[in-house]
Amino acid sequence: MSDIENVETLQCIICFEDSSPENKVESIKNFYIQPDCSCRYNVHSKCINEWQMIQLQQRDQQQHIYQTRKLSCLYCNSPIMVRAKWNGESYKKNTIQIICIIVGSILGIALLMIFIALIVNSKR
Repeated sequence: MSDIENVETLQCIICFEDSSPENKVESIKNFYIQPDCSCRYNVHSKCINEWQMIQLQQRDQQQHIYQTRKLSCLYCNSPIMVRAKWNGESYKKNTIQIICIIVGSILGIALLMIFIALIVNSKR
């Protein structure tokens, strides 16, 4: 357990590089929920994201022939789920986008109501 907690001595199982201050190795538990396995290994977030994209692209290419393949554990192939990770920037960006959509929708409805009122008044 001390190996997993000591990030300085960890190695990514995908690229086999050590942890560094700018590219830390983290426990896979920080990225995935693994209900059917108890595997413990460590990865760089960039490495696991690239691996995940490759798996999803392969699934998309084969989707018309095969059943949808879910993401699986690197060691035991058990099904895994992606854990939601929010960093501050993406959260702020998503919040701003949602606010813009809401404000735009309200303005659109207001303009539509004005347009309808003008049409109704012009027919009188």
